[in-house]
Amino acid sequence: MELVTPAEAARGTAPTDVMGIVEGQDLAGWRLRYRPVDPNEFTTLNAGSGAITSGALGEFDPTQLINGQYRLVLEAWNEDGGLARAERTVRVAGAMKIGHFSMTYEDVTVPLAGMPVTLTRTYDSRQRGRAEAFGHRTRKHDSARISSSGLGAILVQ
Repeated sequence: MELVTPAEAARGTAPTDVMGIVEGQDLAGWRLRYRPVDPNEFTTLNAGSGAITSGALGEFDPTQLINGQYRLVLEAWNEDGGLARAERTVRVAGAMKIGHFSMTYEDVTVPLAGMPVTLTRTYDSRQRGRAEAFGHRTRKHDSARISSSGLGAILVQ
């Protein structure tokens, strides 16, 4: 089993075929998945049960993803439950984001002596399956972090 393309640390800006080899005597199935480097939530690109001696395993489409590093993972298993795995890191880059919609809302601004504190949130259509405190596909941004020291003082970071 082998991932042939894209190369390790390749820069992805447009949809590209993931090429590879999946074969074995007792091959029961295989799947090609990806995930951002940090979270462990995988998205399946393609799966099958037959051998592929040299061909496209699936299409990786960076136009639907946020720029950053992603991990491509090819797994194959046999009838006895044995698992083989090939992995590769790719870097999604560029501005070709078809159908991308993003909107930022300023929820509150508190004027403090010389430095206002602003709370904003951003909706981003590329944040699939991400549920944050401010809603689905939404993340918050703080311009300053306020905390109490326990001694009556307020710290602004």
